[in-house]
Amino acid sequence: MLVGSWVMVVYKAALGIDYDLRTGDIDFAVTISRRGHSKGADLDKIFTGLGYSPAIMGSGIVKYSGKGYSIDFIIQRKGGSETSVVPVIQWNVTAEPLPFLDILLGFPQRANFGEFSIRVPIPEAYFIHKLIVAPKRPSTTDRDKDFNQCAVIIPHLDKERLITVMKTQKFSAQYKKYSSPPVIGSDFRHTCLVSSYL
Repeated sequence: MLVGSWVMVVYKAALGIDYDLRTGDIDFAVTISRRGHSKGADLDKIFTGLGYSPAIMGSGIVKYSGKGYSIDFIIQRKGGSETSVVPVIQWNVTAEPLPFLDILLGFPQRANFGEFSIRVPIPEAYFIHKLIVAPKRPSTTDRDKDFNQCAVIIPHLDKERLITVMKTQKFSAQYKKYSSPPVIGSDFRHTCLVSSYL
């Protein structure tokens, strides 16, 4: 599933959401099949065949770079795990474990573009995910980018679907405090954004 800021490109084409993308970082979320024998596509072979060069980071994660883009794979982090890299044998890649990806993976939709299609999270799941992770980002630039994406998406949200996504989540007290308007910021747009839906 395509996740991260490039989802906004799909939303722009499919839903008319206007957003100016300024990153060459492309993130894909992967899962490990419960059927251990299930074999997916060899993503390493596919991306290297397309001209992307693999590079091993200090953490052990393998990223693919080329043509002005950087491709990363991420996976849902298991609670309490300190692992920094997860080998995904099914897809022949390594993935960085991150929390809250289940919000995105649990609400997929497929966008069709002629001869190909791509899976992305529904806007309501993407919106909730960004509101949760943004306050935890160490970079002010990244936080502002996440909140700006939320602000652009909000006119296109379906309130019933938004409530459905929220009901599937169980947040600790630590994360509940990060979703309050005063912590998110004093910007009126962001305050209304949160207080209207949380």
